[in-house]
Amino acid sequence: MRLAYVTNVKIPASDAQSIQVAAMSRVFTHNLKGEFVLISPCGDKKISQQIDYNWSRVRVFSFLPRAIRYLLLIIKSIPKVKKFKPDFIYSRDIGVVLIYNLLGYKVVYEVHKPFETWVGEKIFSYIANKIKIVAISDALKKFVIDNYKLNDSSLLVAHDGVFLESFNNIQKDRQSLLALDEDKFIVMYSGSLQVGKGVEIVLKIASKLPDIYFYVVGGKKLEGVTENVKFIERIPSDIVPK
Repeated sequence: MRLAYVTNVKIPASDAQSIQVAAMSRVFTHNLKGEFVLISPCGDKKISQQIDYNWSRVRVFSFLPRAIRYLLLIIKSIPKVKKFKPDFIYSRDIGVVLIYNLLGYKVVYEVHKPFETWVGEKIFSYIANKIKIVAISDALKKFVIDNYKLNDSSLLVAHDGVFLESFNNIQKDRQSLLALDEDKFIVMYSGSLQVGKGVEIVLKIASKLPDIYFYVVGGKKLEGVTENVKFIERIPSDIVPK
Protein backbone atom coordinates (compact mmCIF):
# COMPACT_ATOMS: atom_id res chain seq x y z
CA MET A 1 0.00 0.00 0.00
CA ARG A 2 1.33 3.42 -0.96
CA LEU A 3 0.48 6.25 1.43
CA ALA A 4 1.03 10.00 1.03
CA TYR A 5 0.70 12.17 4.15
CA VAL A 6 -0.15 15.70 2.96
CA THR A 7 -0.29 18.46 5.56
CA ASN A 8 0.13 22.20 6.00
CA VAL A 9 2.06 21.59 9.24
CA LYS A 10 5.67 22.81 8.98
CA ILE A 11 8.55 20.40 9.47
CA PRO A 12 10.62 20.79 11.59
CA ALA A 13 9.08 23.00 14.27
CA SER A 14 8.77 23.02 18.05
CA ASP A 15 4.96 22.96 18.26
CA ALA A 16 3.11 19.79 19.24
CA GLN A 17 1.44 19.24 15.86
CA SER A 18 4.78 19.28 14.04
CA ILE A 19 6.26 16.79 16.50
CA GLN A 20 3.19 14.57 16.10
CA VAL A 21 3.36 14.63 12.29
CA ALA A 22 7.07 13.75 12.37
CA ALA A 23 6.39 10.88 14.79
CA MET A 24 3.55 9.55 12.62
CA SER A 25 5.80 9.75 9.55
CA ARG A 26 8.49 7.79 11.37
CA VAL A 27 6.02 5.01 12.22
CA PHE A 28 4.51 4.96 8.72
CA THR A 29 8.01 4.64 7.26
CA HIS A 30 8.86 1.79 9.65
CA ASN A 31 5.82 -0.14 8.41
CA LEU A 32 5.62 0.91 4.75
CA LYS A 33 9.30 1.57 3.93
CA GLY A 34 9.54 3.26 0.51
CA GLU A 35 5.77 3.14 0.07
CA PHE A 36 5.33 6.26 2.23
CA VAL A 37 5.99 9.96 1.67
CA LEU A 38 5.33 13.06 3.79
CA ILE A 39 4.52 16.21 1.81
CA SER A 40 4.65 19.40 3.88
CA PRO A 41 6.13 22.92 4.07
CA CYS A 42 9.65 23.52 5.38
CA GLY A 43 9.85 24.74 8.97
CA ASP A 44 12.58 26.26 11.10
CA LYS A 45 16.00 25.15 9.84
CA LYS A 46 17.55 26.05 13.20
CA ILE A 47 15.63 23.25 14.90
CA SER A 48 17.52 19.98 14.97
CA GLN A 49 15.28 17.05 14.12
CA GLN A 50 16.12 13.60 12.81
CA ILE A 51 14.44 13.10 9.42
CA ASP A 52 14.28 9.31 9.16
CA TYR A 53 11.37 9.20 6.72
CA ASN A 54 10.73 10.06 3.08
CA TRP A 55 9.94 13.78 3.05
CA SER A 56 9.04 15.88 0.02
CA ARG A 57 9.41 19.55 0.96
CA VAL A 58 7.08 22.26 -0.27
CA ARG A 59 8.32 25.84 -0.19
CA VAL A 60 5.67 28.26 1.05
CA PHE A 61 6.71 31.74 2.19
CA SER A 62 5.92 32.36 5.87
CA PHE A 63 5.06 36.05 5.40
CA LEU A 64 1.98 35.21 3.31
CA PRO A 65 -1.47 35.10 4.96
CA ARG A 66 -2.39 31.67 6.34
CA ALA A 67 -5.18 31.05 3.81
CA ILE A 68 -2.84 31.73 0.88
CA ARG A 69 -0.12 29.52 2.37
CA TYR A 70 -2.69 26.76 2.79
CA LEU A 71 -3.85 27.09 -0.83
CA LEU A 72 -0.26 27.12 -2.13
CA LEU A 73 0.55 23.98 -0.16
CA ILE A 74 -2.35 22.13 -1.77
CA ILE A 75 -1.54 23.36 -5.29
CA LYS A 76 2.17 22.53 -4.99
CA SER A 77 1.46 19.12 -3.48
CA ILE A 78 -0.68 17.92 -6.40
CA PRO A 79 2.22 17.20 -8.85
CA LYS A 80 4.12 15.42 -6.08
CA VAL A 81 1.09 13.26 -5.25
CA LYS A 82 0.49 12.41 -8.91
CA LYS A 83 4.12 11.36 -9.30
CA PHE A 84 4.04 9.20 -6.14
CA LYS A 85 0.71 7.53 -7.12
CA PRO A 86 -0.55 6.72 -3.61
CA ASP A 87 -3.38 4.34 -2.81
CA PHE A 88 -4.45 6.66 0.01
CA ILE A 89 -4.01 10.29 1.04
CA TYR A 90 -3.66 10.80 4.80
CA SER A 91 -4.06 14.20 6.43
CA ARG A 92 -5.00 16.11 9.57
CA ASP A 93 -6.06 19.13 7.43
CA ILE A 94 -9.71 19.20 6.40
CA GLY A 95 -9.01 21.43 3.39
CA VAL A 96 -6.45 18.96 2.05
CA VAL A 97 -8.91 16.13 2.60
CA LEU A 98 -11.66 17.96 0.69
CA ILE A 99 -9.53 18.76 -2.36
CA TYR A 100 -8.04 15.31 -2.73
CA ASN A 101 -11.43 13.68 -2.29
CA LEU A 102 -12.78 15.89 -5.08
CA LEU A 103 -9.79 14.84 -7.20
CA GLY A 104 -10.86 11.23 -6.83
CA TYR A 105 -8.35 9.96 -4.27
CA LYS A 106 -9.17 7.68 -1.34
CA VAL A 107 -8.67 9.86 1.73
CA VAL A 108 -8.18 9.30 5.46
CA TYR A 109 -8.74 12.22 7.84
CA GLU A 110 -7.13 12.31 11.29
CA VAL A 111 -9.41 14.29 13.60
CA HIS A 112 -8.00 15.72 16.83
CA LYS A 113 -10.84 17.83 18.24
CA PRO A 114 -14.24 19.33 17.39
CA PHE A 115 -14.10 22.03 14.73
CA GLU A 116 -13.62 25.59 15.96
CA THR A 117 -14.52 27.35 12.70
CA TRP A 118 -17.72 27.46 10.68
CA VAL A 119 -15.84 26.62 7.48
CA GLY A 120 -14.20 23.49 8.89
CA GLU A 121 -17.52 22.34 10.34
CA LYS A 122 -19.32 22.71 6.99
CA ILE A 123 -16.56 20.98 5.02
CA PHE A 124 -16.49 18.03 7.41
CA SER A 125 -20.30 17.76 7.39
CA TYR A 126 -20.22 17.59 3.60
CA ILE A 127 -17.39 15.09 3.30
CA ALA A 128 -17.58 12.92 6.44
CA ASN A 129 -19.57 10.07 4.88
CA LYS A 130 -17.27 9.93 1.84
CA ILE A 131 -13.96 9.34 3.65
CA LYS A 132 -12.35 7.23 6.34
CA ILE A 133 -11.66 8.86 9.70
CA VAL A 134 -9.05 8.29 12.42
CA ALA A 135 -9.94 9.71 15.86
CA ILE A 136 -7.35 10.05 18.63
CA SER A 137 -9.69 8.96 21.42
CA ASP A 138 -12.83 6.89 22.01
CA ALA A 139 -14.63 9.99 23.31
CA LEU A 140 -13.85 11.87 20.10
CA LYS A 141 -15.03 8.96 17.99
CA LYS A 142 -18.35 8.93 19.88
CA PHE A 143 -18.67 12.70 19.46
CA VAL A 144 -18.14 12.46 15.69
CA ILE A 145 -20.56 9.54 15.26
CA ASP A 146 -23.28 11.19 17.36
CA ASN A 147 -22.97 14.64 15.75
CA TYR A 148 -22.53 13.61 12.12
CA LYS A 149 -24.65 10.43 12.07
CA LEU A 150 -21.81 8.27 10.79
CA ASN A 151 -21.43 4.50 10.71
CA ASP A 152 -19.15 3.10 13.38
CA SER A 153 -17.16 1.18 10.76
CA SER A 154 -16.00 4.39 9.07
CA LEU A 155 -13.98 5.47 12.13
CA LEU A 156 -10.84 4.01 13.69
CA VAL A 157 -9.50 5.04 17.10
CA ALA A 158 -5.70 5.40 17.20
CA HIS A 159 -4.53 6.88 20.49
CA ASP A 160 -1.46 9.09 20.61
CA GLY A 161 1.61 7.15 21.71
CA VAL A 162 5.29 7.45 22.57
CA PHE A 163 8.56 5.85 21.51
CA LEU A 164 9.30 3.78 24.61
CA GLU A 165 13.04 3.69 23.92
CA SER A 166 13.13 7.40 24.84
CA PHE A 167 12.36 6.40 28.44
CA ASN A 168 15.00 3.69 28.93
CA ASN A 169 17.07 5.80 31.35
CA ILE A 170 14.19 7.46 33.16
CA GLN A 171 15.16 6.20 36.64
CA LYS A 172 18.75 7.45 36.41
CA ASP A 173 17.78 10.75 34.79
CA ARG A 174 15.14 11.68 37.32
CA GLN A 175 17.49 11.21 40.25
CA SER A 176 20.12 13.49 38.77
CA LEU A 177 17.78 16.15 37.40
CA LEU A 178 15.10 16.31 40.09
CA ALA A 179 17.24 15.38 43.12
CA LEU A 180 14.52 13.12 44.51
CA ASP A 181 14.87 9.86 46.40
CA GLU A 182 14.23 6.63 44.53
CA ASP A 183 11.09 5.86 46.50
CA LYS A 184 9.34 9.11 45.59
CA PHE A 185 6.39 8.44 43.30
CA ILE A 186 6.05 11.04 40.52
CA VAL A 187 3.15 11.89 38.23
CA MET A 188 4.04 14.12 35.28
CA TYR A 189 1.79 16.16 33.01
CA SER A 190 3.35 17.65 29.87
CA GLY A 191 1.37 19.95 27.60
CA SER A 192 -0.83 22.99 27.43
CA LEU A 193 -2.19 24.59 30.60
CA GLN A 194 -5.31 25.81 28.79
CA VAL A 195 -8.66 25.01 30.39
CA GLY A 196 -10.04 21.79 28.97
CA LYS A 197 -6.66 20.15 28.31
CA GLY A 198 -6.77 18.25 31.59
CA VAL A 199 -4.33 20.00 33.90
CA GLU A 200 -7.16 21.18 36.15
CA ILE A 201 -8.00 17.51 36.85
CA VAL A 202 -4.35 16.79 37.68
CA LEU A 203 -4.29 19.64 40.21
CA LYS A 204 -7.50 18.41 41.88
CA ILE A 205 -6.00 14.94 42.24
CA ALA A 206 -2.74 16.38 43.61
CA SER A 207 -4.61 18.12 46.42
CA LYS A 208 -5.97 14.73 47.55
CA LEU A 209 -2.62 12.89 47.30
CA PRO A 210 -0.07 14.92 49.31
CA ASP A 211 2.54 12.10 49.40
CA ILE A 212 2.88 12.03 45.60
CA TYR A 213 4.90 14.56 43.60
CA PHE A 214 3.24 16.12 40.54
CA TYR A 215 5.37 17.77 37.87
CA VAL A 216 3.55 20.00 35.39
CA VAL A 217 5.64 20.77 32.31
CA GLY A 218 4.52 23.47 29.91
CA GLY A 219 3.94 26.78 31.66
CA LYS A 220 4.30 29.10 34.63
CA LYS A 221 3.02 28.24 38.10
CA LEU A 222 -0.72 28.53 38.61
CA GLU A 223 -2.19 30.07 41.72
CA GLY A 224 -3.67 28.11 44.61
CA VAL A 225 -1.90 24.77 44.07
CA THR A 226 -0.62 22.45 46.78
CA GLU A 227 3.07 22.16 47.73
CA ASN A 228 3.47 18.74 46.09
CA VAL A 229 2.96 20.30 42.64
CA LYS A 230 6.02 21.65 40.81
CA PHE A 231 5.84 23.66 37.59
CA ILE A 232 8.46 23.59 34.81
CA GLU A 233 8.21 26.01 31.91
CA ARG A 234 8.01 24.75 28.34
CA ILE A 235 11.06 22.71 27.29
CA PRO A 236 12.17 20.96 24.06
CA SER A 237 10.27 17.71 23.49
CA ASP A 238 13.42 15.56 23.53
CA ILE A 239 14.09 16.63 27.14
CA VAL A 240 10.58 15.77 28.39
CA PRO A 241 11.43 12.08 29.10
CA LYS A 242 14.24 13.24 31.43
